Amino acid sequence: MFYWRNDSRERRAAARRPARVLLTLCGAMVIVLLIGCSTGAGGETPAGEGEAPEPTAVPTAEPTPTPPPTPTPFPIYAGLPPEDAKVRLGRGRITGATFSPDGELLAVATGTGIYLYRADTFETVWTATTNSSLNQVVWSPDGSRLAGGADDGRVLVWDAGTGDVLQTLEGHTAWINSVAWSPDGQRLVSGSEDGTAIIWDVETGEAVLTLAVTTQASGRIKEAGPGVWMRVLSGSMNWVSDVAWSPDGGQIAAAASDNDISIWNAETGEKIASLSGHTDWVNSVAWSPDGERLASGAWDGTVIIWDMEGLIPIYTIEYFDHPIHDVAWSPDGMWLAGGSGDGGVAVWDAGEPGDPLWAQDTGNWLKDISWSPDGSWLAGSSSNGVTIWDAETGEPDRTLEGHTGSLSGMDWSPDNGWLAASSTDGNVYLWPPGFPAEPTMLDGQGSMARDVAWSPDGTQLAAAWWDTGLTIWGWGPTGAEPLRTLDGETRLLNTSWSPDGSRIATGSKDGSVTVWDPEAGERLWTYPGHSSWVLDTAWSPDGSRLASGGLDNTIVIWDPTTGQMVQTLNGHSDWVYDVEWSPDGSRLASASADGTVGVWDTETWEQVHSLTDESEGMSAVAWSPDGTWLAGGGDDGWITFWDAENWQIHGRLWGHGDRVTELLWPPVEGDEAWFASSSMDGTVVVWSLPVLPVGDE
Repeated sequence: MFYWRNDSRERRAAARRPARVLLTLCGAMVIVLLIGCSTGAGGETPAGEGEAPEPTAVPTAEPTPTPPPTPTPFPIYAGLPPEDAKVRLGRGRITGATFSPDGELLAVATGTGIYLYRADTFETVWTATTNSSLNQVVWSPDGSRLAGGADDGRVLVWDAGTGDVLQTLEGHTAWINSVAWSPDGQRLVSGSEDGTAIIWDVETGEAVLTLAVTTQASGRIKEAGPGVWMRVLSGSMNWVSDVAWSPDGGQIAAAASDNDISIWNAETGEKIASLSGHTDWVNSVAWSPDGERLASGAWDGTVIIWDMEGLIPIYTIEYFDHPIHDVAWSPDGMWLAGGSGDGGVAVWDAGEPGDPLWAQDTGNWLKDISWSPDGSWLAGSSSNGVTIWDAETGEPDRTLEGHTGSLSGMDWSPDNGWLAASSTDGNVYLWPPGFPAEPTMLDGQGSMARDVAWSPDGTQLAAAWWDTGLTIWGWGPTGAEPLRTLDGETRLLNTSWSPDGSRIATGSKDGSVTVWDPEAGERLWTYPGHSSWVLDTAWSPDGSRLASGGLDNTIVIWDPTTGQMVQTLNGHSDWVYDVEWSPDGSRLASASADGTVGVWDTETWEQVHSLTDESEGMSAVAWSPDGTWLAGGGDDGWITFWDAENWQIHGRLWGHGDRVTELLWPPVEGDEAWFASSSMDGTVVVWSLPVLPVGDE
């Protein structure tokens, strides 16, 4: 066995600094130093491109079946992995990108920190890791600093030349959606989910003014799965979605979830006006370069141009069928660009915004758009890349690749060789044994990959897609070859193989569970068991039972032969993200957004334990191969380990800047136990855990 010291600490403080997990072997405390962790990463640590630890591929025998063909070039994560981790795979989900004031650099915000690239070649200049996902990055007017807002409520300021953190601004109580510099570069304003905008003195780090932008209860944003957001009308989330400083520095515009735009005096904090015109949440605001107009984009799919002298709308643009996530003026104020939730980008004549001058479809949710300083180029960022278009013609000029969208699922092949991960960017990624830099990518042809699962014999891989059903690949002489696609009638969210490989289960958006014959490509049965989305399915070790968890806060136990419901488990007060059977089948573990991991007796179906740690929500669970340990992943990126005998916490690891989506604990081989975690931050972290022989305690 292996033990961790109980490392409990106050949650917010823990999220702001790296964790070192001390392990005790036979009562002796030792610090585990893992491959690639010699510098003790974990905080906001810049890493030059050449400093990244390169994982060494472990020589292994040729895996069976035949491996896929030569992978598509895909750089490994350039920054340092979390402390105590072996390697981090993937560069992380992109949340924003912006040109430097001189147009030579492109700063990219991700789920793991900042990447600074050369804008012409996409050569990495430096990276800086954070303990929480960044939602935006913005340049100071003189180009000497960068600022970004994080999910943990902090505003960070970096030296643009070195990547060093200059300031950490703390005052918000929830994640930060937007940050903007004052024109003179002396102040910052940040807008948060907590309903406030705070004006900061950058030099002193002090909060100068706090603006109560919205107090109207307008629902909560929750994520049903990576890349799939839902608005829940119960509760309150009065968030500020965007902030923008007027060109003269005198006013601040703030977009909020109450459908309005607030205009504030930047010196006194007095509210000047409230602009009403959108019928849904306002996502983005941008001042024209001369300050005479304001553009706004909202969930209602419209862009409105406002006259800021009369405080009235002068144009309403109805072009996209999906929410507008960002709007941006060209430097000369002649053109206006908008990006939408379906991946569309369009540019209009700002003087007469009728049909767009040009429009493109990226096929992936556009999160941020930015003009080059000379107005020649327009950059648009989606979760897995940045595309730069010729601003006049709309032709794509170059694309930054190598990032992944949110990772929604993960599975290790039975021989512990190939690691597969599904992504909202429409790909399935396959890393070979030893984790070299380039994975193979299997394309979903525009559909989000929701989950992946290897067959028990490792000869087939199944992937559930948001739009296109269930695809099964086999390994042939030429590598990965699609064998068949099982078309579902609704959007699929997960998939799992029966222990003997004869059946596949899927869970759907409509609340139904389906069991398939993968060889014949036939549906065996489909029954509704949940009143809303089915987030996970899992087979018992003997294949006699199937469990499913859903958005209706319940767990359903099925007879997989007949499709009849055996039991409905009610014990959670929020969504059930994950369900996992213990290796002997005597217990079922469930992870819920209510912040608990439930443990159920599978004979009586009574909940025997409700486990909690410091995470507000639990999103993933995994049993150790011998059933003596239970791991739980949280919405804050932390992983907690419980002793399955006395249910005490024996340690916690921090590995991600966002919600953990999957945990894997493959069978132990030799002196090491592998452990892997995937996350909405777009990365997989692989850990190496020490093991003692049975009975050697």
